[in-house]
Amino acid sequence: MIRGQRVTIQIDSGATHNFIDSSLVARRGISTKEFEGLDVEIAGGKTLPYLRKAPRSTVSMGNYNMIDDFNIVYMAEINVVLGVQWLNTLGTISTNYQTMELGLVIALYF
Repeated sequence: MIRGQRVTIQIDSGATHNFIDSSLVARRGISTKEFEGLDVEIAGGKTLPYLRKAPRSTVSMGNYNMIDDFNIVYMAEINVVLGVQWLNTLGTISTNYQTMELGLVIALYF
């Protein structure tokens, strides 16, 4: 959820950064700031420019809340992409593509 609205989140280990849909940002009145801008290449080789960020935005997934910066870009079907920028904060991750589960690996060292 973002500001009380249910959102579609894609976890993408191929995305270097976190992204949020520009229309969601406008609808929910999320604060933005300009930066020097970059281009992002999406599936199919299409390139989209982005010039704004949503700094320190909160995304809730069940009982888990994350606060991070999101690059703003138009996305037709997905509201949020969590990329390596977020995955990197989790530590070791176990993925089971048959059951579509993502879990943290907790290692105990003695």
